[in-house]
Amino acid sequence: MERQFLSIYRKLFGSILERTPLLKLLYFKILLMAFRLLNLSNLIKTRLISGLLGISEPPVFAIFNRLPKGSVVIDVGAYIGYYSLLSIAKKASEVIAIEPNPKNYERLLNHIKRFPNSIAVNAAVSDESGVAKLYLGPTEVTHSIINKSGVAIEVACIALDELIRKFGVKKVDLIKIDVEGAELKVLKGAEKSLGIAKQVVIDMHFSPNSVEYQEIIALLNRKGFTIKQLEDPLTKEIRYFYCIPMKDRKPTKPT
Repeated sequence: MERQFLSIYRKLFGSILERTPLLKLLYFKILLMAFRLLNLSNLIKTRLISGLLGISEPPVFAIFNRLPKGSVVIDVGAYIGYYSLLSIAKKASEVIAIEPNPKNYERLLNHIKRFPNSIAVNAAVSDESGVAKLYLGPTEVTHSIINKSGVAIEVACIALDELIRKFGVKKVDLIKIDVEGAELKVLKGAEKSLGIAKQVVIDMHFSPNSVEYQEIIALLNRKGFTIKQLEDPLTKEIRYFYCIPMKDRKPTKPT
């Protein structure tokens, strides 16, 4: 019954909200207020967040939901802008959303272009700028510059450090990374960005036993971050890294 309700709900209201970004922003704000007021169990919140907001990552949602007013957010692998809109709803002072797939980017742009504090970038994020092949996955959220299977298209590629220089970013409150296996490449191109970041949340696509997984931990530790591993509440598997600076870390000055 619950699944049928959410399915009907999305069919009735999803297309309307998709075409009306201002209405969608108001919708996000109302639901955020309701979540704060209602005393719900974690499981019910997880289902509601997934079904009503279209966000299937409650631990990441919780991090965004704690953002203070005036935050600067960089959304790497923004898809169509759910977390970017959530940041705008939380009154972020600046949101930079980066998405490589052209079709996803058009929807992302449609969602956030009306908000003056937001920037949409049509590019992949990697360890260097230039051009990359984006391999199209079986779903619209599984495209990757790493997983080399399926049809590939050529896309622009930018390092995060170049991006923050380009837009004159001096502080970053949260970097979200969801890049389908390119996490290590993104971090290698973000030495300065990590130095000014207060929080980083990463959707990990590597096995804990993999070399890449260990390299990511070493890189984040070297940049002065403490890593908290978060599990997916539905699968109970470790899926996310939530990274905050150690108390003695010296922030990097942006250039």
